[in-house]
Amino acid sequence: MTGWVLFCKGNVRVILLSPEVCATWAQWSANLERKTRSTRACANFTHRAQIVADTRGRISEDVFKHEGEQIYAIRAQSIRAYGWLDSVPEHGSAFLICHMVQKFWRKLNPGDLKRAIIYRDKYRQFNSRKNT
Repeated sequence: MTGWVLFCKGNVRVILLSPEVCATWAQWSANLERKTRSTRACANFTHRAQIVADTRGRISEDVFKHEGEQIYAIRAQSIRAYGWLDSVPEHGSAFLICHMVQKFWRKLNPGDLKRAIIYRDKYRQFNSRKNT
């Protein structure tokens, strides 16, 4: 699985966006800003992604929440970016974001967790075949 794009680089890890998220990020963020009539949600997300990239050790659950099955979410207002922590040859430690949603409820949608797990497993399977 190629085409991952660097979103931000911190002192501890990098944040990478999947090709699908990267392709839709500009349109998605513009729609979000139009719906909320504010640029704060996207700016808040970018700031929180940088916190995840810079922080070693425990990060507040308001920012970075473990959702189960080694899947985490960066949380910023109504934005949830789901992904997992991994080691990437070019960058070292990384948080890979496989999909993002806008939500206005607190509980995790089981479909979001399942989607992230499937994407992670495909990613790891692809990389294991590539390295053998």
